[in-house]
Amino acid sequence: MKRFLGLIILVYALPGCHNFSKHSSNNDDLTPLPPEVAGTWKSEGHLPCTITLTPQGKVSWAITSLGQMKITPNQTTHFEMIDGQISTVIAGECPVDYDPETRELSVTIFISDMDIKIANDCIVGSNEDNFFGPVSKDGKTWNTTWINIFDYGPRFPQSKDDIEGVPLKFEKVAELPRR
Repeated sequence: MKRFLGLIILVYALPGCHNFSKHSSNNDDLTPLPPEVAGTWKSEGHLPCTITLTPQGKVSWAITSLGQMKITPNQTTHFEMIDGQISTVIAGECPVDYDPETRELSVTIFISDMDIKIANDCIVGSNEDNFFGPVSKDGKTWNTTWINIFDYGPRFPQSKDDIEGVPLKFEKVAELPRR
């Protein structure tokens, strides 16, 4: 039920569409993250997201707006729905950008292809979650704007004329070991 509700929120809560990120990153362009930024971040409130960032400036894994499934960049994830059906998501590149001067952190979680089974139906397409905003000086909170962009075909359209960011606060829940 949580997965289904997450999809309902995703499909109906945010209007708008915009080509927000480039959907790819070059390993040479990675921005190393300071210890107070690398680690696991968990959101508060209506959207239960968790994102783990490596010291090298990469997304290790994430749980985003698609529900409580753990995804890893550039990997396929299969998960069982409540009714026993198997759904699939294929994560693409998940770029991370950090500016140490402004403390602005930007993370995009890109699902390049998905097939979510719901009862006798399915949702297919792509999904992109963009999170951007400043990390506190003590590295304990990250106040973001969340923008969700999706393409689920004509049955679940998203207007290209209207895009709206939603405030979302993350708290640091785990530090990564220093290497």
